[in-house]
Amino acid sequence: PGRAQRCPVILSPAMDLWSAGVCALEAVVLSSPLHDRYLKLQGQTGSAEEFLSWLGSQEALLSQDVWDFLEKKEPDMQNLLAGMLTKD
Repeated sequence: PGRAQRCPVILSPAMDLWSAGVCALEAVVLSSPLHDRYLKLQGQTGSAEEFLSWLGSQEALLSQDVWDFLEKKEPDMQNLLAGMLTKD
């Protein structure tokens, strides 16, 4: 754990787990569920800062449609990802 240089973000091992969860999710759904949100926010502001703020917010990371798909197709993976993608 530490602090990124000139950045108010406090790094933690949970971030690695979260990143692995996003990668696993992409492998299951065969797409990047965060890509559309990134493009939308980057297009509105011209920078990635708004996307990074959204990632750090308490707003749900995934839509209910994604969770429903996972529950139907991959219930074990849905349970695993629910724990991995929890925001602190």
